[in-house]
Amino acid sequence: MKPKWPAGLLCGGLLLAAGGCHQFENPFDPDSPNYRTAPDAPENLRKTGGGAGYIELAWDAVEHADFYEIEQAPDPGDYADRDWTADTTCRYDSVLAGPYRYHVRAWNQGGSSPWSAELAETVP
Repeated sequence: MKPKWPAGLLCGGLLLAAGGCHQFENPFDPDSPNYRTAPDAPENLRKTGGGAGYIELAWDAVEHADFYEIEQAPDPGDYADRDWTADTTCRYDSVLAGPYRYHVRAWNQGGSSPWSAELAETVP
């Protein structure tokens, strides 16, 4: 099975995304049996902090996940703002006040997990 990588995702250890470019070590071991299947969906997506114009999120680590894709959408509205991280936290800055929805999924060489349960939060 070929990995389901988004176009232009990894390039020489750089992770390319609409929100910017995040650099980290290429974590893949092609000989590892752990990377033959996609990871499970992240659980316990939650707000860990926030204030005027920003929000901080966290979720539980997923076994065999190498990085995570997080999406933000106005509520109501479509998901459009995407970020990538090797951590289990994310901070969105310069966010206009209002209601938003978030979800996260895990990635490894086997592909992506399903999306997590959605989190709805209001940024003041």
